[in-house]
Amino acid sequence: MKVMVVDDNHTIVDAVKTLLQTEGHEAIGVYSGEECLNNLKKEEIDLILLDIRMPGMDGIETLKNIKGIKPEVYVIMLTAFATVDTAVDAMKEGAFDYIRKPFATEDMRDILMNVIEDIKLKRNHKMIGLIEREKYDCFDVFKSMFTNNVKGMCVTREKPEIIDKRYDLQDVSYVWFTEKNYIEESKGKEQERVSPKEIEKLKTLIDQFIKENENTTILISSMEYLISKNILADTKKFIEYLGEKARDRNTSIILSVSPESGKIPGLAEIENLIAELHIRHIAESISSPLRRNIILTLDVNRKCSFTKIAEEVQVRDSPKLSFHLRKLKSHGIIGQNEEKKYFLTESGMEAAGILKDMKKGDVKVLKNILWMPGKR
Repeated sequence: MKVMVVDDNHTIVDAVKTLLQTEGHEAIGVYSGEECLNNLKKEEIDLILLDIRMPGMDGIETLKNIKGIKPEVYVIMLTAFATVDTAVDAMKEGAFDYIRKPFATEDMRDILMNVIEDIKLKRNHKMIGLIEREKYDCFDVFKSMFTNNVKGMCVTREKPEIIDKRYDLQDVSYVWFTEKNYIEESKGKEQERVSPKEIEKLKTLIDQFIKENENTTILISSMEYLISKNILADTKKFIEYLGEKARDRNTSIILSVSPESGKIPGLAEIENLIAELHIRHIAESISSPLRRNIILTLDVNRKCSFTKIAEEVQVRDSPKLSFHLRKLKSHGIIGQNEEKKYFLTESGMEAAGILKDMKKGDVKVLKNILWMPGKR
């Protein structure tokens, strides 16, 4: 990793840089918030170790600016014991974690390993939600979701009557992607026709379909066509719109591209955006290694006291553990019974399942939106 150390104390900067370099990391040191921000604009930085109390721009203000410039950069706050409350506040502003000064080498090493683990997790699962293209057909997956009065909408470049005959789909509403102008009446399956450039019209049709049906599944089987016919910014807005629909209503979304579409400009960015949507509903809950460990601990032990959790996850810092437990509770991942013992809620059990699958490398589908660069 490339790490920037930010502290007005030159001795601390030099000592931390030496430790980082000993651990095999590239390290640079700066001595103010302003200097940090200037370097961040010029350098590719993975992690920033940021002191909270500095003259001029303090650590909290610097953190807010960092997240405005490069929100993906990891930030670890360096804090004295007297400023732990401030460090916890910093975590609410997006800091990954904090470490108290003076710190033991082992504590810093643990923090660095947590960051590396998180980077690897996000890199390895950047394509979370992908279905192996050799095994699945998006129309088969679409058909399999028609349970409990679920109604389906299929947006496709292929002629609806061909799809309907091939897959024996029942009671499906079709939207046909076509740039042709037809004067004659449509024949075969009832359908709406939209140009791939008419995103706003497509959104109107989707809104109407969702409004008219309580439980819905929407398949867009020709995403490469839509991506290639629109500017990237408009396609991204459409994906965000679909993500909102999947979160706000009883709606599942399936997006599919053909196996031959790998070189379409903008496809990689769309895949990254969809991957973010996949994990957004539990993203904060599993964004910290400590929270992940808490969830997995409760998955094994079912009900645990604060002391038991602290022992299992090996945390000596009570304010830090309290902060993460409150976060998990506010997200509906954990609850507390009358004995003040913590347990996983239904959402917590889902999160635990995802984490276990991540460890095995088996994560394929999360919640309500599915991306399939798959078999057609």
